[in-house]
Amino acid sequence: MFDVNTQETHNAMSQGMGSTIAGLFVYQGKVFRFHAGDSRIYLLRDGGLRRLTIDHSLKESGGNPDAPSNIITNALGGGATAFIEFEEVEQPLLNNDIYLLSSDGLHDLVAPDVISDTLMLPDAAEKLLAIAKENGGLDNISIITIKIEEKEE
Repeated sequence: MFDVNTQETHNAMSQGMGSTIAGLFVYQGKVFRFHAGDSRIYLLRDGGLRRLTIDHSLKESGGNPDAPSNIITNALGGGATAFIEFEEVEQPLLNNDIYLLSSDGLHDLVAPDVISDTLMLPDAAEKLLAIAKENGGLDNISIITIKIEEKEE
């Protein structure tokens, strides 16, 4: 059995824009991820940070490495068509895993090694938000951390 501890923080989003989304769904001991746009899901396990999503952007999923990373090809409410990518995470839930769900306001401004080091600290979401703001964060910054803790029976 696992307890899930979450932390969440975000800045307000401008009116009239589409929205990206990222989330996790746990069912019968399996983890599923879903996302649309350039919000990301990461897994920190044993000190190693692994990205679980590919941005729905011209640069990444569109295969155009020269395109600006902020041109997204999929968002909820941002166009005539949208989809949510839904897939099982290959790695099973393990004690002390930390999942990070974040918007581009974080991952465009904070290096992966800083993210990974900060995720291991108490109040990681607030600390990551402060680092993104210090690095010039003007975009919306959304951060959710989820730590998996084995429950003693």
